[in-house]
Amino acid sequence: MRRDVWVGPLAALATLLTCWSLTPVIDGHRWLLGSALVIALVLGAGAGLRALRLAPALVLPGQLAIGAVALTAAFAGESAVGGLLPGPAAVNRLGQLVVDGADTINRYAAPVPETRGLLLIVGGGVLFIAALVDLLAVTLRSAAGA
Repeated sequence: MRRDVWVGPLAALATLLTCWSLTPVIDGHRWLLGSALVIALVLGAGAGLRALRLAPALVLPGQLAIGAVALTAAFAGESAVGGLLPGPAAVNRLGQLVVDGADTINRYAAPVPETRGLLLIVGGGVLFIAALVDLLAVTLRSAAGA
């Protein structure tokens, strides 16, 4: 078995363990499960896009697009086009949730409650970080940079 097979899962595990450091800051554990799902989605999307021999420059945008669709379905599915795609109504709803999440962050001291807005903010941040770690560790083969 090639050693390269382990780079993606280990990068995902490192990202999840880094997320775990937020445990004292957020009250509850749904956010950690959501973060693990986002990380698994990014790992799977990256592996799938690389298996399709997509140009390395397109893997990161592909992962972010797939993650955006997943977050849209999870947080604004009722107003999304086909329950998945972010149309104007879904973008408006996601914006409202981000404002609500920011309000939660500003209003409460740690540990802050798990509101839908906070879950969206954390999910979006984890999506970006997981995709960046995957880009550095797997696509660019620079684990030290990740």
